[in-house]
Amino acid sequence: MKRCDRQSAHPDTIGEWMEHVSVEVYSIAHPQPGPRRHTFRVQVEARIAEGDRSTRRATMVTVHHPRAWMGIEAGFGYDIDSRMYPTFEDRAACAFRHAIGEISSEEMISVALLGSGRT
Repeated sequence: MKRCDRQSAHPDTIGEWMEHVSVEVYSIAHPQPGPRRHTFRVQVEARIAEGDRSTRRATMVTVHHPRAWMGIEAGFGYDIDSRMYPTFEDRAACAFRHAIGEISSEEMISVALLGSGRT
């Protein structure tokens, strides 16, 4: 399995080889209590887009935040090296892994919690 490396290109050629992939992640079921305090298991779906192409993927994530019981909605953007990931499907899988990793992290930077008005 190839590692999803967004910074592998030389800085002078980044624009030439990089493709921008956006990922919108949102909960599709009511979150359930997780294994520890302030953790919730949430079924999420992601819409992954690059230009006019898009795909959807779903998974279950554990979110570490006291307000995650309200559900989640988040948007991410990644520039991915098309030499390492030559097809849209490869880049979509890479971006999906990064987005799910960010949502599952304890920092949860840039993830808006539904209903809270906070990020």
